[in-house]
Amino acid sequence: MKERGGVPGIQLAHAGRKASTAVPWLGSGSLSDADGGWATIGPSAVPFSPSDRIPSAMTKSDIAAVLDAFHAAAVRAREAGFDVVELHAAHGYLAHSFLSSLSNRREDEYGGSFENRTRFVLAALRAVRAAWPGDRPVFVRLSCTDWVEGGWTPGESVDLARRLRDEGRT
Repeated sequence: MKERGGVPGIQLAHAGRKASTAVPWLGSGSLSDADGGWATIGPSAVPFSPSDRIPSAMTKSDIAAVLDAFHAAAVRAREAGFDVVELHAAHGYLAHSFLSSLSNRREDEYGGSFENRTRFVLAALRAVRAAWPGDRPVFVRLSCTDWVEGGWTPGESVDLARRLRDEGRT
C-alpha cells in the first residue's frame, strides 16, 4: 500500500450494545443464542432498540479490560505497519454509548455530568496514544448529535473535540 502512495489506517472499535447482530444483508436485530449470538455490554443496561438484547452494565473491571484491549489493539496496529489509527466513538458503538445520556444512565464517575460521560472516551484515547508513535495521528470518530432531545449535542461534540485535541498532544 505504501509503495503505491497509500497511507494504511485502521479503525479500532467496540460495538458494545450494538454487537451480536446479524450481518446487514441478512437482516437486522440481535442474533439469538441459537444463531450464534452472545451477551453484550454497555455503560448501562439499555438496549440499542427495543428488539435488541439488553446489555450488561459494565463494571469498573469491564471498563479497565476494554481500555486495556484498546491499548493492545493499538500495539498490534503499530506492529502491523499502520500509519493512522481511528478510535470509533460514534453511531451507538460502545464509546458513543458512554457519551450519550440516552444510553449512559450510570451514577458513578462514568455517568451523569459531561465530564463523567466523556471520561471513557478520553481514557480510550490515552490508552491508544500510549501505544501509538507520537508522530502518527490518532483520529476519533464522533456522532456529533443524537438528533434526540436529551441526547448528545453538537455543543458537547465541540467541547469534547477540544479535550481530545489537548489529550492527543501529550
